[in-house]
Amino acid sequence: MRASAELAAVKGQLNFFAGSYPESLAQAERAIALADRLGELGLRVFTRPSACVVFGNIGVGDRHDRLHEGLRLWIPASQRRDAAMSR
Repeated sequence: MRASAELAAVKGQLNFFAGSYPESLAQAERAIALADRLGELGLRVFTRPSACVVFGNIGVGDRHDRLHEGLRLWIPASQRRDAAMSR
């Protein structure tokens, strides 16, 4: 499932740059849903910025909430990374 989430995140961006906006949006939402279902923090953090390219440029109504959700996930992930690097 991890690979499916990563692939959906990349496909979301590729479809966006190819001009296929509905498919881009569907892939970005799929990436986040798969990552959330798996529950792995690193994967959840990875899919958010990938999807933000799509959400921000297409103009999804709740894009600000989605951005803040990504930031709420990123802060604990970065603290864990910093702690590991200091050892």
